[in-house]
Amino acid sequence: MGFRHLLSFAVVSAMAPATTCISAKHLRAINPIGAAVPLDPWFLGPAEGMSANSRFATPVPSKSALAAFHVTSSQIGAQTPPDILTPGPQSLLIRYAILDASVGFHNVALPALAASICQAEKHLSPAALAHPAFGALPTYMFYTDNQSDPALREFLQSAPDLVTPSRVQFVNLDLDPSDQMRIPKIKTSGLDSVNLASVRRAFADMVHLPSDRPKLLLGLDISVMGDPSELLDKASQYTQNSILYMTSPGWPYTLLHYPGPQCPGLIGDFIYISRGTPLDATSFEQKLQWYLSQPVNSQRHEPACPIGALGYSAIDQFTTMLLLGEWAAAGHQPSQAGSGFCLPLSLKYLHAGSGGIPPTGGEVVLHDKLIHLRHSECPALVVNYMRAKGYGGW
Repeated sequence: MGFRHLLSFAVVSAMAPATTCISAKHLRAINPIGAAVPLDPWFLGPAEGMSANSRFATPVPSKSALAAFHVTSSQIGAQTPPDILTPGPQSLLIRYAILDASVGFHNVALPALAASICQAEKHLSPAALAHPAFGALPTYMFYTDNQSDPALREFLQSAPDLVTPSRVQFVNLDLDPSDQMRIPKIKTSGLDSVNLASVRRAFADMVHLPSDRPKLLLGLDISVMGDPSELLDKASQYTQNSILYMTSPGWPYTLLHYPGPQCPGLIGDFIYISRGTPLDATSFEQKLQWYLSQPVNSQRHEPACPIGALGYSAIDQFTTMLLLGEWAAAGHQPSQAGSGFCLPLSLKYLHAGSGGIPPTGGEVVLHDKLIHLRHSECPALVVNYMRAKGYGGW
């Protein structure tokens, strides 16, 4: 949730207020399951070896996925080879979204994305290449719109050594017929522009993410600052219909009145999704409508949000949390180890929001609002380009 407004996402979220639901005084270890289940000190769910019943409350059968509309025009320039469209099954796909460039684009959004890519390329990509479970450099999928698409393409063209064109795919949602069918419905829901953009991004995840590849969904305000071996090692163990995610320390929320399985405390700006059955846009829409039907108060969540009712902030995060809980539960196969899990990562993957939790310096991944200032690891060519264009913080 942390800023969930979409800095993952739509540029809009760049300047939106944080929805952390936690301050430093709430930082504590919580065992919501009970002493009978072995827990890591910061583990917000049952540990490995738990039974299917202890993992989720009420498994719900998955629904058929909508046919995905895949944009095949992935070229940055005329020389872009087509191999991005047929990556190996082990290759990690990193998804970013940068939508609605009318708000904070030059001051926060694109600078944040540039810094985040630099850090991912320095720490995550080499680790994935060296890891036996992946053995390849990650590829990138960028959700854009007609406003953000040209600027992002120009930035990537300016630094071809940062991410080679063959590792990049663009999905311009303004050119996606399925997106254009959803937009009128979303606009009648009463959401503000930030949350409309975040829901648009989440719907795109349902239809554009390939089901046969491991995926890492990143917000623009994510800094990869060290060795991500915990993520990659766990990803190599939980290989089918399983989720690994960043949590909100001290607030392992669930949605109080929802009867199905959930992924407690999930933060929408850092989610790893394994291979598995296709995600389901129809199911996502049903859960979105369920959340919209709930009373707008702090009691929607258990425990209650310490900072208030939140309105509809992070609605995409809460809906995704329900969708992925169902997806993991439905994919659990007792005969297949590593299937059907929904597991938080350690606090080395820290959600700091807008300053509620001070970093300690030992974080591997940090989610905060200072990402656009953290570009010391970018190549000089990138820094010079950003400064020449007048992007904020550079």
